[in-house]
Amino acid sequence: MTLTRIAALAQTTASTVSRVLSNDPRISAATRDRVLATLQRHPYNPNSFARALKGGRTDQMGVLCSNISSGFFAEVLQGIDHVTREHGTHLLCSFAHDTPDYLQLAGELQRNGRTDGVILVDPPIDLFQEPLLPGGAPAVLCASRPLQPRSPWAQVDSVTVDNREAMR
Repeated sequence: MTLTRIAALAQTTASTVSRVLSNDPRISAATRDRVLATLQRHPYNPNSFARALKGGRTDQMGVLCSNISSGFFAEVLQGIDHVTREHGTHLLCSFAHDTPDYLQLAGELQRNGRTDGVILVDPPIDLFQEPLLPGGAPAVLCASRPLQPRSPWAQVDSVTVDNREAMR
């Protein structure tokens, strides 16, 4: 079932159906009820790629990881997957093998509306000598952070373990 078909069945326009789906307050109660009744009879699942093209969300979170050879990486990926599912989104995971690979893959995931954000899990430390990823979706560092506070990467949110404090 397409948005256009739902609109035809509800005797309205595709943009009105879209506004109903996004809870736009400009839609009258009568129109909203008519569209919602149509959606009850004819289930519709929005195309995430089409929404992304229009500047909407993709409901996909990109994750780059260097490996999963230890239980740590598997646990991190499983945790990220658990949280994304709780929020109705999906995980798009790839493996990067070195700094140029991280930069290329992260850039691809951030640009062109492919993902709503990207998580870089344990990237190589020399990544922090490179410029920040250009534009696109937000990035988060996981299990890593730059050692130099003046690095532009120090502005990127990070989730990591404070090993020094843990040892103390």
